[in-house]
Amino acid sequence: MADGPFAGIDAIFKTADAESRSMILLEMLSKLVAMSIETASLRKTG
Repeated sequence: MADGPFAGIDAIFKTADAESRSMILLEMLSKLVAMSIETASLRKTG
C-alpha cells in the first residue's frame, strides 16, 4: 500500500467496487485477512 497505517505492506488485490474502494487480502498472524480500502491508497509492485 502506498499510504496510511499499512504503508509499505504487501497485499493481494482481490476486487474493486463501484465506490472507489478495493478489497485486498493481508497476511496477519499467518492468516489472510480481507480488508476494504480506498483504491487510491494502492500501488502496484512486482
